[in-house]
Amino acid sequence: MEETENLIDTIRKNIFDTLTILSCREQQSKYPVPVEWICLWFDDYYHPSDDSFQKAFSTTELEVLSEFNEFFDSAFKKIGDPPAKPDELWVIPEWQQIMQKAASTLRKLIDTQ
Repeated sequence: MEETENLIDTIRKNIFDTLTILSCREQQSKYPVPVEWICLWFDDYYHPSDDSFQKAFSTTELEVLSEFNEFFDSAFKKIGDPPAKPDELWVIPEWQQIMQKAASTLRKLIDTQ
């Protein structure tokens, strides 16, 4: 049972940490290649069909995360291949919207706890 609890705690932490990175230039600066920020969400941590992922979040939280994922996916498709440098991505309006949405999503998740 403890192993499952640890996994759930890790999943939650990874999602919260990734949203923090996606919402904050200072945090993004710790990962100097923008594609890393995107991969954290789409490849590494957001796996809504995974049983452990579903157990890690309430129904409301899963809805909030799904809404963010849909927004992120749609906005990111407009950007296309991310530029190699952070300052080139930060000026793109869609990325600015993604950062704002990540921040509001993080606030919603904190408020549901």
